[in-house]
Amino acid sequence: MKVELTAQVEEMQKQLEDLKYRVLVEQGEAAKSNERTKAGNSVLQEVIQKQHVELATMQAQLSCHLQRNINLHTPAHTIIHLGNDREQRHKTLMSLRNRKIQEAKRFITARSQGLDPKSAYSQEERTTKPGDDYSIVHFDTVPIHGASARDVFEAFIDVAQNAEIVLTEMFGSLTIRENNEIDAREVFQMRLVTSTSKGTLVESNTAMFSEFVEKGDDKEENYGLVVADFVESDKLYPYKPKERVRRDSTTVFMIRTLKASNPAIKEKPKPCGQERVVVATRWTFTKIRRRQTNLSVDSLQEVQESTLSFGDTMMKCIQQRLGKTNISAPHKK
Repeated sequence: MKVELTAQVEEMQKQLEDLKYRVLVEQGEAAKSNERTKAGNSVLQEVIQKQHVELATMQAQLSCHLQRNINLHTPAHTIIHLGNDREQRHKTLMSLRNRKIQEAKRFITARSQGLDPKSAYSQEERTTKPGDDYSIVHFDTVPIHGASARDVFEAFIDVAQNAEIVLTEMFGSLTIRENNEIDAREVFQMRLVTSTSKGTLVESNTAMFSEFVEKGDDKEENYGLVVADFVESDKLYPYKPKERVRRDSTTVFMIRTLKASNPAIKEKPKPCGQERVVVATRWTFTKIRRRQTNLSVDSLQEVQESTLSFGDTMMKCIQQRLGKTNISAPHKK
C-alpha cells in the first residue's frame, strides 16, 4: 500500500511539474504576445501621427498659398468696368453672363467634390495685416428639407434684390441703394451704401448673374446658380475711397436637388422610395479695402463683424421666406 501511495504521489508531482511548465510556457507566450501587441500599437500610432503631420503640412501649404496670393486673383472673379450709358452697361453685363455661370459652376462643383451632401459643413479663413486690407474666404454646404430647388433659388434672388432692406432691418444700420435700374432675374446690379452705428460709411458695387436649369428626366438633378461679383470701376456710380470703406465680394451660390434615403419611407415603402433633398453650397470671398481711410480699431471691428454675419443673415431671411423649411446649418465654433 505504501509503495502504491508513493508511486501515486510521485506521479502527481510529475503532473504538477508538467502543469507548472505549461503555465510558464503559456505565460511566456502571453508575454510575447503582449509585447508584439504593444509593438504593433506603437507602430500604428506612429503611422497615424505621421499621416496627421503630412495632412497638417498640406493644410499649411494651402494656407500659405491663400495668405500670399489672396489679393492676386479670386476664383469666379472677372474684372468689370461699367460706363455712363445705361444701355451699354446692360449689354456689358449680359455679355458676361454665360461665361460667369459656366466658370462658377465648374469651380463650385470642384470645391464641393467628395463632400457628403446630406451633412452640413463649413470652413472659414481670414487674413489681414496691420494697415492693410481685411480678407475673408468662407465655404459651406447645407442640406435643406421641405423646399424645392426652385423655391430656394427664387427666395435667394428676392433677398439679394432687397439687400438694402435686409441690412437695415437685421443689422439696424441704414442702407441705401444708389442705383435705380429695373432688376431682371438673370442679371442685375446692387450699388449699396451702409452707415454703421459708429458712423462709418461702407460701399459696395455688385453685379449678379443667375440661372436655373430644370431637368425633365427624374434621373437628372435640377440646379440653380447665382454668381455675385464686385464691379471694379463704374463711371455712373464711382467709388469714394476718401469718404467710404470699400467692401468687395465675390460669391458663388449653387442649389441642387439630390435623392436621399428617408427612414420613414423605408418603413412604409412608396413607389419612388426616395425624397428630394435640396443642397445649398456657397463660396464667398470678401475684402475690406481701407488703404485710403483712417478707421479706428472699434470702427474697423464693427465693419468686420457685420461682414462676417452677412452671409448667415441672408440664410435666415431665405428661411423666413420659405416658412417651415429646415436648413441644417453647421454650428460655428
